[in-house]
Amino acid sequence: METIHHAARCWRKLLTERLIPCGTSALNGATSGERSITTADVPRADLVRIMRHYKGSLHDVIFTILAGAIRRYQDRQGVTNKDLRLIVPTSVPPRRDKGGLGNHLVISALTLPVSEPDAMRRLRRTQELFSGMKTDGTIGAYEFMAKLVHRLLPRRFHRAVWESVLSRTNAVCTVLLGPEDERYLGGARVESIYGVTAPVIGHGAGFAFVNYAGNVCVSIVSNGGVIADPQQLMNDFQAELRELLSTANADTESDEWPASITGGVSLGEQTDTSRDDFRQRWESTPASDRRELLLDHVRAQVARVLGHSDSETIPLGHKLTDLGIDSLLAVELRTRLHTSLGGPLPETLLLDHPTVESLVAFLSEQLTADAVIAGS
Repeated sequence: METIHHAARCWRKLLTERLIPCGTSALNGATSGERSITTADVPRADLVRIMRHYKGSLHDVIFTILAGAIRRYQDRQGVTNKDLRLIVPTSVPPRRDKGGLGNHLVISALTLPVSEPDAMRRLRRTQELFSGMKTDGTIGAYEFMAKLVHRLLPRRFHRAVWESVLSRTNAVCTVLLGPEDERYLGGARVESIYGVTAPVIGHGAGFAFVNYAGNVCVSIVSNGGVIADPQQLMNDFQAELRELLSTANADTESDEWPASITGGVSLGEQTDTSRDDFRQRWESTPASDRRELLLDHVRAQVARVLGHSDSETIPLGHKLTDLGIDSLLAVELRTRLHTSLGGPLPETLLLDHPTVESLVAFLSEQLTADAVIAGS
């Protein structure tokens, strides 16, 4: 039954997609063989500060900044700002009726609210659009169509079908979860890791955001036939970021922020102190009360990452992704738990344990095993 409902949602979405025109933009035109990549590194802490001020996820903030950057660029080009459509690779878990292990990658079309001049309203629209993707058939619609095309049409028609689909989009954008720890190659530190989006006919730019070692590495792959000055587009992204960050800073000067964001205590100093504090409380707490202590601690860390003031509002059985923990926030949450609890935590921590309840159960086993080893 779930398969039938899923197929119906996807089919309705595909029919709707055929009726949505692709907005005219400065990102589209006759492409050439000339391509270039323009890069910049953004401190993840800056995006987190904006996220907490505007009460959105890091994905919401990134797409809001991108929409504002494109507005600036198009204003300079004399192009009327209309909402654009992005091809966005999306990682999704397998459906319950299909089983299977791990997430898989599908492509989806996301409307980018470039027409909205106000940053707050732009972010709220982005949130609504992302939320709608989960229920309106957007996620999975293109995968559903791909299966239909490959099963029903001869191979010689496949290219024409996909070119028709992509002609109704303006750009490709992807947000990637890179390694949170520094990497070394040949003994030298890898300074940045940039994503490279695949070129699409008619697209003048593709955008990639890679989380790596405390930064979000931004790259714009541009086509010289459409984007004559890609550095200007990157400058507009940075200008939009600075404006939102300035607003967040002005409104939160009196707020207490984590030391890793405000630049007070270093992460290493914070790590040792918080780890010792929690370990001491854990060891001095009766075994029967330790789960409750850990539960309160995990909920507090989730609330801190999401920018919530009351950890009691964090439900135990809901998926963390449904609460707003995206791939970038998952890195921050894992880092906070590693900082306060000590000991190694798997990089797939939140994939393997997607709710507060399952996370607490796993961490409780880890802490108990550590205590047994320490006492032996």
